[in-house]
Amino acid sequence: MKKHVKKCKIKNCNKPVKYTGLCQIHYVKLYRKKYYKENAERIKKQQRQYYKNNTDKINKEKKKYFKNNSKKILKQLKKRYKENAEKIKKYQREYYKKNAKRITKRQRNYYKDNADKISKRKKKYNKDFTERNRQYYKNNSEKIIKRIKKWQKNNTDKISKQKKKYNKDNAERLRKYRRDNIENILKQHKKYMKELGVYNDMSSEQMYVGLIHWSTLIRKRDDYTCQYCGSTYHVCAHHMMPKKYFPKMALDENNGITLCHACHMLVHKKLRECDD
Repeated sequence: MKKHVKKCKIKNCNKPVKYTGLCQIHYVKLYRKKYYKENAERIKKQQRQYYKNNTDKINKEKKKYFKNNSKKILKQLKKRYKENAEKIKKYQREYYKKNAKRITKRQRNYYKDNADKISKRKKKYNKDFTERNRQYYKNNSEKIIKRIKKWQKNNTDKISKQKKKYNKDNAERLRKYRRDNIENILKQHKKYMKELGVYNDMSSEQMYVGLIHWSTLIRKRDDYTCQYCGSTYHVCAHHMMPKKYFPKMALDENNGITLCHACHMLVHKKLRECDD
């Protein structure tokens, strides 16, 4: 007759009993947990001391392991994140709320100690990033423009609201920027005037003066009244054929009409929708 062998208490474990109704593996695990609970502080101190004394050695071993098993580690991390995405996010938020001051202090100290190192890394990354972006834009320029136009078409009201809100909240800051950066704004304006002047055999300054005279001439012709709604408040001259697409007609008298500010904005909004 065969002897009846007692099995481990834990489910799905068919190994024979060694100590207190448990197999050797489960007994060791249980003993370890108890031991760590009783001596948690002492073990942590020992671990910290060991890490301080052997930091270089540990970092070298870590780097070696990551080089040899990088693909495997990435797969494991992705799997873990997919399974526990919400749990991880909650934990991160709670941790940052509790330790916000400590994290900011640590970051500032790190930036102070490694400022040169960080700046070199940023420069390298920016160079590589710009080159990559340029190549991508060259190969996929039409696709990108279509995507942007689609988004603008679907979110015109949202964009206009955001712009208005930003201009209201940052009115003083924008005025200061314009005062402090007049040279940059003038350079941009001159560039645009140069592009228009090439088609009309004029310099940038001549083109600018010509546009001022053209706008006054058209407003005088229409008695400073909006030709759409009939108001006389905040009147301006509008190119019927846009000067961006028809630069040769930028100073043509028959290509102008007087509109108030509200009607002018409405016309440009409709033109943008037609372009999309």
